[in-house]
Amino acid sequence: MYEFLSPQFLEAMNDIGRYGFEKYGADSFQARRAVGDNSRGEMARTTTKAIAAHAREHFAQYQSHIPHDHFGTDKHQLAAVAFNAMMEFYFAGLEV
Repeated sequence: MYEFLSPQFLEAMNDIGRYGFEKYGADSFQARRAVGDNSRGEMARTTTKAIAAHAREHFAQYQSHIPHDHFGTDKHQLAAVAFNAMMEFYFAGLEV
C-alpha cells in the first residue's frame, strides 16, 4: 500500500504501538487516538519535549548498540524513534 516504506519497519513500529497499548491501556496513545482525543492530557510523557527526549533516547541507544529493552533488537529501537515522531504528529494536530 505504501510503496516507498519498508513493510518490516512498519511491522516493527506496529510492535512498538502494541507494546505501548499493553503498557499504558486507556492512557495510551492508541486508546486516545481511537476516540479522536489528541489532547496531551495531564501526563508529562506526552509533552512535545518529553516525546522528543524519548525519541532521542531510543536513537542514542541504537547508536550505542543497546537493543530495545522489551524486544531486544536494534530495529525496534529505530521503530520506537519513529513511533515517537508519529505520536507527536498526532498530538500536534497534524493529521487534519
